[in-house]
Parts: sequence; C-alpha cells; structure tokens
Amino acid sequence: TLLVDERDGDDDDDDVYFLTGSRDGAIKLWHLGGKKSLRTYALDDDDDDSSSSSSSDGGDEAEAEPEGNDHNAKAKSGRAITCLVALDPATGSHFLSGHRDGSVRLWDAVTGDCVCVYRGHRGWVSSLC
Repeated sequence: TLLVDERDGDDDDDDVYFLTGSRDGAIKLWHLGGKKSLRTYALDDDDDDSSSSSSSDGGDEAEAEPEGNDHNAKAKSGRAITCLVALDPATGSHFLSGHRDGSVRLWDAVTGDCVCVYRGHRGWVSSLC
C-alpha cells in the first residue's frame, strides 16, 4: 500500500510512504527513500476490539516472545496482517488492515488509533480494495 503526501503539490519521491504488515499484527510505516521504519501501529495485548497503540520507531527492532506461552502465541496469530489498503492515498489519513482472525480494522494513520473493527469473515481476510 503506497501513501503519497500531495499536500505540497510536488511529484517527487520525497513524499512517498508505504505500509507493511507482519504475523505479529504490527503495521509499519516506511519512507520510500529510507531504510528504517518511521512508525509502528499495533494492537494492545488486551485487545478489546478498539485498543491500539502507535510509536515512532528509531528503527525496526524485533520483540522476543516468551517461550512456552501457547495462549499468547495463539492470540497473536489471529492478529497476523494478511492485507493492507490506504483509503485515501493522497492524504494518507486512514488505512484498513485485514487479519488472519477474519477481522478488518480501520486505522487513523495520524493518531495511530484503531478506529473501528469489522467482523464477519470465518477465515482470513485475503484482500481489501
């Protein structure tokens, strides 16, 4: 998913960003010309369908999971990101994430908040348009 900041009217690569998603449910914002993630969007551990957090990244650092914690691993596997789409690539203000647990989440890219959770699929959400 590409996000283009067109507020300054330029058509250069300085304004192009993209999102990536991973199995742990983290979504990262990257600058096309950079090598470090700029921000991470993630659901809180006590996800109640709306809890989320966002942080500015100093880089892409992996977090270790405690070994032998099957409940934690199973809970997080449902959060795995299966697809992403920007709702308005020109402003980059909101995006959707599809998850392995069959949910779709609406995110505010500026605040980092998960605004809404949509449920209805029995399997993975495999595409968003």
